[in-house]
Parts: sequence; structure tokens; C-alpha cells
Amino acid sequence: MPLPRQTLSLAALLAGLAVLALVSEDLRASLNPAAAPGGRPAAPAAARADTARRRGLSAAQQAGPPAAAAAAAAAAPNAWDSFDLSTYRPPAAVEAGALYVNIYPSLPTSEEVAPDFIGTSHEWGAGLAALGADASTADAFASVFSALGRSPLLRIGGHSQEVLAAPPDERQWAALAALRARARARFVIGLPLAERGAPGIAAEMVAAAQKWLGDSVVGFELGNEPDMWTRRVGGWNDTTGEWQPGFGAYTHLFHETASRLGGCAAAPPAAAAAAATAAAAAAAAMPAAAMGDGIDAAQRARFEAERAETMKAYQSSLLAAMGAAAPPGGRRLSQASPAAAGAGAAPPRLTGSAAPPLEPGTGRRRRGRRKSAAVPRPGAGAGAGAGAGAGAALAAGNATERLWFLGPAWHNIYITPESLALLAQTARGCGYLRALTTHYYCWRCAEAIRAGAGIEALLDEGEASAAAARLRVLADAARQQGLPLVVSEANSLNNGGMRHFSESYGAALWTADFAFDAARAGVAGVSMHWGIGGDPQKGGPAYTGVQINFDKATGRPYPSVHAPFFGYLFFSHAVQGDGVRFVRSEADARAGGGCGASVKVFALTGDGVPSMSQPGRTVRVAVINKDVTRACSVTLTVAGAWGDGYAVWLLPGPEGLMSKGKVTWRSQYYEGTMDGRIAGAGLMQRYAPVPAQMAPPSGGGGAGGTAAGGGAATRYVFERLGPGHAVVLTAAAAQ
Repeated sequence: MPLPRQTLSLAALLAGLAVLALVSEDLRASLNPAAAPGGRPAAPAAARADTARRRGLSAAQQAGPPAAAAAAAAAAPNAWDSFDLSTYRPPAAVEAGALYVNIYPSLPTSEEVAPDFIGTSHEWGAGLAALGADASTADAFASVFSALGRSPLLRIGGHSQEVLAAPPDERQWAALAALRARARARFVIGLPLAERGAPGIAAEMVAAAQKWLGDSVVGFELGNEPDMWTRRVGGWNDTTGEWQPGFGAYTHLFHETASRLGGCAAAPPAAAAAAATAAAAAAAAMPAAAMGDGIDAAQRARFEAERAETMKAYQSSLLAAMGAAAPPGGRRLSQASPAAAGAGAAPPRLTGSAAPPLEPGTGRRRRGRRKSAAVPRPGAGAGAGAGAGAGAALAAGNATERLWFLGPAWHNIYITPESLALLAQTARGCGYLRALTTHYYCWRCAEAIRAGAGIEALLDEGEASAAAARLRVLADAARQQGLPLVVSEANSLNNGGMRHFSESYGAALWTADFAFDAARAGVAGVSMHWGIGGDPQKGGPAYTGVQINFDKATGRPYPSVHAPFFGYLFFSHAVQGDGVRFVRSEADARAGGGCGASVKVFALTGDGVPSMSQPGRTVRVAVINKDVTRACSVTLTVAGAWGDGYAVWLLPGPEGLMSKGKVTWRSQYYEGTMDGRIAGAGLMQRYAPVPAQMAPPSGGGGAGGTAAGGGAATRYVFERLGPGHAVVLTAAAAQ
């Protein structure tokens, strides 16, 4: 759970740290367990809008909160907490004009995007065990995860993995095994690394994963946010046994632990060994400022002192939320029964990607890879990933039996590409590294909201574009090492999120927008963090997509779907099927505009849209209006001949982008449900294709005529896209 990158004044820095210390209070306030089924309060009565709390960001704020805003945040760091949703109504919409977008399906701009690109992240602890409290609960949560793809990915870990005093108890493994059996789930298992006893606990956790989950484990993430460890980045000196700071010591610790856990079966080739040795030496010589920890040198000493105290406060609240490592009366791991959880017989050794993956829902092994798995062996060398589907990297197979590891799970996206490269090169001799990982939270958005900005700050396009550009830099760096980049932990606002804002419909749009931006930038996958999930007393983090609520009569846990989860559904709908790639699109400047940068258009092609019964080659276009007040008409002109377009809509509740309830996807909803299944009849809207002509893309990009995007085209028109409205249109190639 990251702290902000420190480029602001010290006053703003300390304000952010103070909020982190109060995270347990935010957790208690974020859920009322006595709420109606579905976990949502009743819609408030009509009242006048609180327009003062909805002012927009200036150009200076878009570039980064200025000193004045930082000072205001320090003076009243919780001013945002006085927001009263019961008196809020969104402002009246303003007709802003029109947006014209040309789309060129024959010009791909990305590698393949996996249909299960967006996954979830969960802390170890009692909340994880609650996912499989009984068969009915496991079925309900399996329904939730199944909505994200044919084989959803759950990353288990976070700060909790670094504070484990013992391996997770059997209830947690049983819950994961139940999700494996019911939802065909796959897992990234977080292991501890920072403390002296970590390797022993990690080895026991690997054995437990073998026993319970078999080859549904795609890798082990070794350590969590080393740049936020209590001792900061470093490792234990082999000779003195003392802590040695620096990226070189950390890289050595990571390499030695992974090598011992996974084993280097044979001596690496001389060239690979020499390269690994050189990389380790370079890492050892790297100064702290060069790692990319994002801390301003002038503020470092004060930051370190304040951070240490704040992390202690957070750790105490997290340990309480996690619950006991081994519950009273609980069986020891050696007595556990994976079969009782529906996991079936586990293989004698965890094969990870070494064996063909399980055919979802059958227990049989697939013969041959699915289309999106055509990637080289992770760690195969510089540039090995070129031309492969980045989103399929975690599904790739290999002929050598081994354990796979992921890291460094850096706390923000400001780690330098050189640091990622050094970790990858150090690991190359043994070849155990499966992906490079980092985390992302929009801390600038949080600072702006604390300074008095409204939901507009969360959806600021300047920040979104900057994050996408940085992710592209890191993804390119990982690709040069033959590895994918995975954002293994992310969410809208850091430190558990903010009440009202992180749990709003606006957060759903943020989630979808971020996932599209990350996938287009070359990221292989994103896991949205749900923290502890929820418990009867303290609730759950505000940003949790699906919170764990507890039935008042029986105490049974059940999934309470919150507004942000609708963003997951929106994105997953657009990328379903095989061979999905982004394609070129550009605004038609000749036709005018007026809608602004807040209207985002993502164009993709792929093979079939299963949920819409559309076979063959399809185009799918996602349009998101992130603006709070401006409505826009959108005209899409798609090169080539396409059939009927079918649109499905994501729409806010009565409070607009601040809505917590009455959000709908395809006219469906989750209010009143306890089984994890969306309610209501799913609707789609037909858009007749209109023949049109279009010019080739600017700068060329292909052979002449239709192949390049010019000539005959098909047009679809959304006459009005209201504030906060989002739509996915899919169309199959004309016969």
C-alpha cells in the first residue's frame, strides 16, 4: 500500500502520512454491516447540490498540486471528509458539442490483450478465509470472479505478506482452493522477504500452495514494496548477518531467496552467469536516489522519520484486521485436506507454467496453448517478448519444471527502467523470473481532493495520461529483458481510498479508464487491490470493488458489490474473446469538437464477442465520458464494412459520478443480491450501420485504399453521451 511520490512540499507530505495513520478509522467508516443486502444505503431524498465541493482543477493543478494547494491540504487534511452525499446532487448537464473519431481496424497499435487482463488483489488474513466460509459463500464469490474472465487471476498478498509471523492458516488456503474449483481461478501468491525468518515462512507457503492449489499458481511474488520496508531497500549481509541498505543488497536478497526456494537445477551458461554477476555489481553501486523511489532529496531525512512512525501505526491496524495467523482449534497445515475444498488431488510438485494449464472446469490438462499464450519463455532474453501477446505472459508454458517468481512489487511507477533491468539481469542465470511488477495509486488525485477538489480530480486526464506514459516506459524496459510488466496492485486512491470518492461511480470510470490506458501502454495485467475485504466490526477499505458483508441473521459472509466493480465489468466486456488488440484511432480535427479530453475513446479488434453471440472478426469501441457536467455527441467512423452495432451502457445513479447505488451495467444491477450474480435483464441497443467514406490516417500507416483505412467505411452515431456515461459498441465484419 504505497505512500505518495514525494515531489510536493513537506507540509503536503506530512498530511498524506497523517491520513495513512488514520486508515483503520477509514476502514471502520467505509461499511455499515447492518446495511440492506447488497451493502448499499437507500438513495437519499432530493436536495440541492453542494456545488462548492465540485469545483474543477486549474491547469496548474493538472500539472501537479501547487504549494498553495499543498498548504491547504496540510492545514485541513480531512476537509474532504465533510462531504455530505445526502445533500448532493450533480449539476445540470451542459451540451458541449460533438466529437468525431476515425478508427482503422487494420492498423493494430498493441500486442494482444488477455481477456482476463483485469484481476484482483487481496491481503492475507481473516477476510481471505471468509471468501470460502462455506459452500454457499464460495459459490457466491466464485460468481463475482467469474464475471472477470474465463480464468480470473487473484493476487494474494500486499503488506500482509511481510508481517506474517507464520504461514497462513488452512482456512485461507481452503478458500482459494474453492475458488480454483468453482471459478477456474489462478493465483499469484505473495511471499515474505524483508525479515530474517521470511525464507522459512516462504518455503512453508510454497509447500502449502503445492498442496492446495497445484498448477493454478502461476507464480510467487517475492516481497512487497521493498522501497517501503521499515528498514527501506536493502538485504541481510551473508557474512555479518546485519541489514545492509541499498538496491544491490536488495537484489542479492531477492536472488538468493528465489534461487533457494526454486532451485537452480543446473549451472547457468557462462555468458548468462557473467551477465548476472555484472548486473549484481551494478545494482550494488546504485545510489539510493537512482532507484526511483520518488523521494525528494531535500525532504529525505524528515520523510524517513515520519514514515517509520506512520508505518508502525498502519501495521498495527492491518494485523488486527488480518486476525490470528492460526485460529483457535484450527487444524495444522499438515492435517489439511485440499479435496475437502473441491481442489482435487494436488500434484507432488508445483509445476507453475511448466505443465499445460488445466482446462477450465474439467481438471484435464490442455494440449497446446490457447491463442493468446503464444509467447516465449519468460526471461528468454532481451527483446524476446517482441511480437508476442503481453497479456498472455502469465499463461505461457515451458518444458522445464520450476517455480516462477515475480518482483519487485515496487510501491509506485517511479522505479527507474534501469532498476527493473538490473533485477531481471541478475535473475537471468537461473531463469526463475516470470514478470516484473510495480504498483499504482493516483496519489496526486488524493492530494487534490484533500485540497478541496471534487470527483473531477480523480478523473483528471492530465494525471491519467502521465501515468500511461510512465507505464509505457516501464513496459518497454521489461520487454527488453524478455519479460512482461504487471501492475500487481492498483486502485484509485492510496491508503485504503477515501470515503465517498473511492466507492463512487466515478471510481468505476477511473478503473475502466486506467485498465484501458495500461493495456494500451503494453502492461500485461492489472490486479485491483481489495485490501482486507471486510469484517463484521471494521468493514473494508473504501476502494474495495466487492466488499465482504455479513448476514445479520446467520453471520454468513456474502459479496456486496460496490460501484467500482462496474468498471471491471465494462473493461472485461470490451476485451473478451481471443486476439484482442488496440487499433489506431484519431479525432477528426476538420469536423470541429468541443467535448474536451475527458471523453476517451478506445478502439480494439478481436475474434468474436461471446457474450453478444458475435462470431468472427469484430470491432469493439469503448467510449467513456469522464466529464462531470458536459454532454457530448460522438460519431465513430470505422474503416471497412461492418454490420449492426450493438451497444451496452454503463450508467450512474441519481448522484451522477458520486453515486454509490443504482448504478447499472447493461440495465442490470446488484442491489438486493447476496449470491454474487447481477440482477435484471441484460439489454443492448442496436445501432444501424451507415455507409460512409473516410480519408486514410494521418501520416499513412499501410497500403493504399481500405487496407490503410481510407475509402469505404461504416459510421455509428451516439447522439448524446451524458456526463459520466460510458458505452461499448461491438460490430462484426459485414458478410
